[in-house]
Formats: sequence, structure tokens, C-alpha cells
Amino acid sequence: MPVRNIFGIGAPGMGPLPQAGWTTPVPPLNDQQVMEVVNTSAVALAHGDLVIVDTSAAANATTGWIPFPAVAAPPISPQAAGVAVTTSTTANDKRVLGPISQTGDAASFSGATIPVGGNGWVVVSGIARVQIGAQVVVANDCLFQSGTSRQAISQTAATVTAAAGTYVGAGIGVALEATAAKDAQNTVRAIIARV
Repeated sequence: MPVRNIFGIGAPGMGPLPQAGWTTPVPPLNDQQVMEVVNTSAVALAHGDLVIVDTSAAANATTGWIPFPAVAAPPISPQAAGVAVTTSTTANDKRVLGPISQTGDAASFSGATIPVGGNGWVVVSGIARVQIGAQVVVANDCLFQSGTSRQAISQTAATVTAAAGTYVGAGIGVALEATAAKDAQNTVRAIIARV
């Protein structure tokens, strides 16, 4: 599975940046671990959009990815480089992988998107911007997939149910900012770490 730690990218011997336009992050504020993905959703994905692992038959045919625990096979096929991802409207979806990162930087927004069928990057660990739309987010609270496609919501928000076991494995990280601090693209900074 293509995973790359962005901390220190650009240093001698580290190889090229994963995507044109990425800048060398200033450690440790923008340390990210990213995973290459293929957009199998029906929409273009923007910086900060939450995505889930796509285990559908259509995605498997497109990318050659076989979901666990099916027969052992590599997660990448010759047809497409990356894990198939899509969007979800299921609150607390445990298949959530993380937010799209188009710049490799938690402090900026490039406006670039991942077209349907295109390749991009998802932050699986580190600081990233997360799309919240009009959702309620409380600083220092756990974030989860909301019932709205591509958007995160705070644990304390009413739409995240408190049923036993609901949160286990569904959290994507901790919000560093509240709703009031969101930028013009409706994203807030968060520490991405599955909880």
C-alpha cells in the first residue's frame, strides 16, 4: 500500500514530492503520513473531504483492490495506483480513512481536486484540514464521519449517537479548532489519528 511520511520530503535522497505543487512542510507543525488513493466516488474530491475505503464490486473491478478478508492479493493493481475510496453519508462510518490532502500542508488550500477515477492522497496520520461544512465542531473533541457526505462532525454534536460501541473505531482524530475558526472552504485543522 503506498504510504509516505511527508515529514522531511525534499531532503537529499528522499525522492520527489508525491504531487506537483506540494511544498516541503515545516516540521513538526505539518507532519503527515499520506496514502495514495483512487477516487471511485461519483464526485471530485477536494482538500479536506473525508473519504472511506470503497469495498464495492465496482471499485474492485476498477482498481483490482480486494477487501480484507478475501483471498490474499496486493492492494494495488497495475490498472490503478492506490486504494479505492469513496464518500459516505453514514454517521460514524467505521470505514472512514481520513481527509484528502491536495497540498501536503495543513495550513493552505490549493483548490485542486481529485477527479472521478483520478489519483490523490489521504492523510492517515498527522495534522490536516478536515471538511466540516455546516457541521458543529468543538475544539479538542473527537471527530467522526457525519451523516453528510465528505464532512466531519464533533463527538458532542447531536447527530453522533451515543449508543454503546458507536464510537469505537469510527473516530478519525481530534479537532484543533472549533466551527468558528473554519476557513473559507469550511475546513478546520485536526490531528488525524484513528480512535
